[in-house]
Amino acid sequence: MNITTPRAKTITYKARVADVEYGVIRSVTTHFVTLARDHSGNLSAIVDGENMNFVEASRLLDRASQVEKIEEVILPAPAPIGNPAAHQLHRTLGRLGYRNHYALASEVLGRTVTSLAALTAEDAATVRSYAFGQLGLETELAA
Repeated sequence: MNITTPRAKTITYKARVADVEYGVIRSVTTHFVTLARDHSGNLSAIVDGENMNFVEASRLLDRASQVEKIEEVILPAPAPIGNPAAHQLHRTLGRLGYRNHYALASEVLGRTVTSLAALTAEDAATVRSYAFGQLGLETELAA
Protein backbone atom coordinates (compact mmCIF):
# COMPACT_ATOMS: atom_id res chain seq x y z
CA MET A 1 0.00 0.00 0.00
CA ASN A 2 1.37 3.42 -0.97
CA ILE A 3 0.60 6.12 1.61
CA THR A 4 1.41 9.68 0.62
CA THR A 5 0.02 11.50 3.65
CA PRO A 6 2.23 12.08 6.69
CA ARG A 7 1.76 9.98 9.82
CA ALA A 8 -0.56 11.43 12.42
CA LYS A 9 1.20 12.49 15.58
CA THR A 10 1.33 14.91 18.47
CA ILE A 11 4.39 16.56 19.98
CA THR A 12 4.32 18.42 23.28
CA TYR A 13 6.97 21.00 24.13
CA LYS A 14 7.81 22.98 27.24
CA ALA A 15 8.85 26.46 26.11
CA ARG A 16 10.35 29.26 28.20
CA VAL A 17 9.73 32.68 26.70
CA ALA A 18 11.62 35.71 27.97
CA ASP A 19 9.96 39.12 27.69
CA VAL A 20 12.92 41.37 26.87
CA GLU A 21 12.69 45.15 26.61
CA TYR A 22 15.77 47.25 25.80
CA GLY A 23 18.03 44.31 26.65
CA VAL A 24 16.45 43.82 30.08
CA ILE A 25 14.54 40.64 30.90
CA ARG A 26 11.21 41.75 32.35
CA SER A 27 9.69 38.31 32.86
CA VAL A 28 10.05 34.66 31.89
CA THR A 29 6.95 32.57 31.22
CA THR A 30 6.66 28.84 30.68
CA HIS A 31 4.19 27.46 28.16
CA PHE A 32 3.22 23.92 27.26
CA VAL A 33 2.65 23.69 23.51
CA THR A 34 1.12 20.65 21.80
CA LEU A 35 1.30 20.51 18.01
CA ALA A 36 -0.79 17.86 16.28
CA ARG A 37 -1.32 16.50 12.78
CA ASP A 38 -4.25 14.18 12.12
CA HIS A 39 -4.50 11.39 9.54
CA SER A 40 -5.79 13.84 6.93
CA GLY A 41 -2.79 16.14 7.40
CA ASN A 42 -4.73 18.85 9.24
CA LEU A 43 -2.63 20.81 11.74
CA SER A 44 -3.77 22.01 15.16
CA ALA A 45 -2.19 23.45 18.28
CA ILE A 46 -2.96 23.72 21.98
CA VAL A 47 -1.06 26.16 24.19
CA ASP A 48 -1.50 25.88 27.96
CA GLY A 49 -4.72 23.91 27.47
CA GLU A 50 -6.30 26.43 25.06
CA ASN A 51 -6.76 25.96 21.31
CA MET A 52 -4.52 28.25 19.29
CA ASN A 53 -3.78 28.85 15.63
CA PHE A 54 -0.99 26.50 14.51
CA VAL A 55 1.09 29.35 13.04
CA GLU A 56 0.84 31.41 16.25
CA ALA A 57 1.88 28.41 18.34
CA SER A 58 4.86 27.83 16.04
CA ARG A 59 5.87 31.47 16.41
CA LEU A 60 5.71 31.12 20.19
CA LEU A 61 8.14 28.20 19.95
CA ASP A 62 10.41 30.24 17.65
CA ARG A 63 10.50 33.10 20.20
CA ALA A 64 11.27 30.79 23.11
CA SER A 65 14.74 31.00 24.61
CA GLN A 66 14.53 27.36 25.70
CA VAL A 67 12.45 24.55 24.18
CA GLU A 68 12.28 21.04 25.59
CA LYS A 69 10.42 18.18 23.91
CA ILE A 70 8.23 16.53 26.56
CA GLU A 71 6.38 13.89 24.57
CA GLU A 72 5.95 12.65 21.01
CA VAL A 73 3.14 10.26 20.14
CA ILE A 74 2.63 8.70 16.71
CA LEU A 75 -1.03 7.82 16.38
CA PRO A 76 -1.95 4.45 14.88
CA ALA A 77 -3.29 4.48 11.35
CA PRO A 78 -7.06 4.11 11.13
CA ALA A 79 -8.18 0.55 10.46
CA PRO A 80 -9.52 -0.40 7.02
CA ILE A 81 -13.24 -1.10 6.74
CA GLY A 82 -12.69 -4.72 5.67
CA ASN A 83 -14.57 -6.98 3.29
CA PRO A 84 -18.13 -6.91 4.73
CA ALA A 85 -18.31 -3.09 4.72
CA ALA A 86 -16.61 -2.95 1.30
CA HIS A 87 -19.20 -5.41 -0.04
CA GLN A 88 -21.97 -3.16 1.25
CA LEU A 89 -20.33 -0.12 -0.37
CA HIS A 90 -20.05 -2.03 -3.69
CA ARG A 91 -23.76 -2.91 -3.47
CA THR A 92 -24.72 0.69 -2.71
CA LEU A 93 -22.63 2.10 -5.56
CA GLY A 94 -24.07 -0.53 -7.92
CA ARG A 95 -27.66 0.35 -6.95
CA LEU A 96 -26.85 4.00 -7.64
CA GLY A 97 -25.73 3.04 -11.15
CA TYR A 98 -21.98 3.46 -10.84
CA ARG A 99 -20.13 0.84 -12.88
CA ASN A 100 -16.49 1.40 -11.96
CA HIS A 101 -16.43 1.71 -8.19
CA TYR A 102 -12.62 1.91 -7.96
CA ALA A 103 -12.46 4.76 -10.49
CA LEU A 104 -15.13 6.64 -8.54
CA ALA A 105 -13.28 6.18 -5.25
CA SER A 106 -9.99 7.21 -6.89
CA GLU A 107 -11.59 10.35 -8.31
CA VAL A 108 -13.13 11.32 -4.98
CA LEU A 109 -10.07 10.62 -2.82
CA GLY A 110 -7.45 11.88 -5.28
CA ARG A 111 -5.35 8.71 -5.16
CA THR A 112 -5.43 5.28 -6.78
CA VAL A 113 -7.87 2.93 -5.06
CA THR A 114 -7.48 -0.77 -5.87
CA SER A 115 -9.61 -2.16 -3.03
CA LEU A 116 -12.61 -0.68 -1.25
CA ALA A 117 -11.84 -2.98 1.70
CA ALA A 118 -8.60 -1.04 2.28
CA LEU A 119 -10.43 2.28 2.72
CA THR A 120 -10.79 3.82 6.16
CA ALA A 121 -14.27 4.46 7.51
CA GLU A 122 -13.79 8.18 6.84
CA ASP A 123 -12.74 7.55 3.22
CA ALA A 124 -15.65 5.16 2.65
CA ALA A 125 -18.10 7.73 4.03
CA THR A 126 -16.61 10.37 1.73
CA VAL A 127 -17.03 8.11 -1.33
CA ARG A 128 -20.60 7.20 -0.31
CA SER A 129 -21.54 10.83 0.31
CA TYR A 130 -20.05 11.92 -3.03
CA ALA A 131 -21.90 9.15 -4.89
CA PHE A 132 -25.24 10.18 -3.41
CA GLY A 133 -24.51 13.89 -3.85
CA GLN A 134 -23.74 13.49 -7.56
CA LEU A 135 -27.26 12.16 -8.04
CA GLY A 136 -28.86 14.83 -5.87
CA LEU A 137 -29.76 12.31 -3.17
CA GLU A 138 -29.32 12.94 0.53
CA THR A 139 -30.15 9.62 2.17
CA GLU A 140 -29.36 5.94 1.79
CA LEU A 141 -31.42 3.82 -0.57
CA ALA A 142 -33.86 1.37 0.96
CA ALA A 143 -32.47 -2.18 0.95
